Amino acid sequence: MRWKDVGVIALVLLVLNVIRFWRGETVELIALGALFVLGYVVYRVRRRQWRRRADRLRALDADDAKAQLAALSPEERAAMRISLGQAEPEEPLAVERVFHYPRTPALIREYTFWGSVVIAALAYLSIVLGWDAEERMYEIGLALFFTLSVGLQLILWDREQAAIRVTASGLQSIAPDGTVSGVLWREIALIRSRRLLNCVDFYSHDGKRRARVGFHLLHFAQFMELVFAHIRELEHRT
Repeated sequence: MRWKDVGVIALVLLVLNVIRFWRGETVELIALGALFVLGYVVYRVRRRQWRRRADRLRALDADDAKAQLAALSPEERAAMRISLGQAEPEEPLAVERVFHYPRTPALIREYTFWGSVVIAALAYLSIVLGWDAEERMYEIGLALFFTLSVGLQLILWDREQAAIRVTASGLQSIAPDGTVSGVLWREIALIRSRRLLNCVDFYSHDGKRRARVGFHLLHFAQFMELVFAHIRELEHRT
């Protein structure tokens, strides 16, 4: 979960609270259901649009497809080549490349952190003073959620300092404290996409997970293209 996700959740909760006090609990539940439906529809539409673009490129001849790919941004071009099964980069493999995770701007950190603290404090205050006894369970849930979100934000902001290094020999994960772990290309037996966790896992031949990379890694499509290129190069050599 990124700072944007935390911000969206906080905004949704704020809107739902406004709806609850303005129009009642029934309308709030209807609005919550509508938000889930809207999110799912947007997700399906985006996936369908991407598949149609890939199908159109498959229908073109090699020269036209190459020209249209060249017009895309580097990230889109890498992702589209993976979708088309053409993940080999046009230039020689880089000896080493480091990928970073997006960093939360300091101003956003301040707003989300202190906003969560204020909302949690107000929820606790309403429980102590007993402002609305009928909403006590709702207030307790709100207080616990934003209390946990404060600790979660601190953990996630620390994880943003992690990095992924792609080398000629393998894949390395650099923790925020400088600890380095990874897996060699020849040791990779399985690459598993975890959509629910928004990450991709790399497993060794003994079935152990050796590395995990989040989908929100900057230039993730280029990272995966480079990984596939290294694995294919190893297969060709062996």
